[in-house]
Amino acid sequence: MLSQVLGRLRHWLGVHKARLATQQRTSFGSDVHKAAGVSVNQLILQLQDKNFFTRRMAERALEKKLNHPWDGWRAALTLARLGNVLAIRPLVTFIKPYNNTQEALKALEALLEHAGSSATLNDLRAVLALPDSVTYNPMWGCNIEIPPDIWPPDEITSCQAVKNLARQELLRRGLEA
Repeated sequence: MLSQVLGRLRHWLGVHKARLATQQRTSFGSDVHKAAGVSVNQLILQLQDKNFFTRRMAERALEKKLNHPWDGWRAALTLARLGNVLAIRPLVTFIKPYNNTQEALKALEALLEHAGSSATLNDLRAVLALPDSVTYNPMWGCNIEIPPDIWPPDEITSCQAVKNLARQELLRRGLEA
């Protein structure tokens, strides 16, 4: 008699655990779509939440914002700090003559050092396609009129460190760099 009751109780718990897990998965997916409309600042705050599902939802929503024209830059930097290799390609596109070139290079270098083994082949080849150096000026993109005589000189930043990390990863995989 007791064994039958315990058997029914185990069955009931198993069924309800499965239902709960299914409900969490479906609500998690719809929450990601809702979170895509949230600002990057709010998503960054959600990454500090104690709940795993909240943090994962915020990370997935940031992944959706990578191609956004305004939020893509902050989303890429945040995902790079988290070690998410999906940020590699957007960071490569930001390494151009803009004022955020150095920051993108630093984030890309840290990401390749820590999670380079998870990077896709196309991402590594995109890193290798970067120029050897990029000329930039920290004042580019500013809406301030500055007289030409006090305009800061252009600076040259080397991309060799990130290119070497990508080359090392390709060689480690046994592929040509």
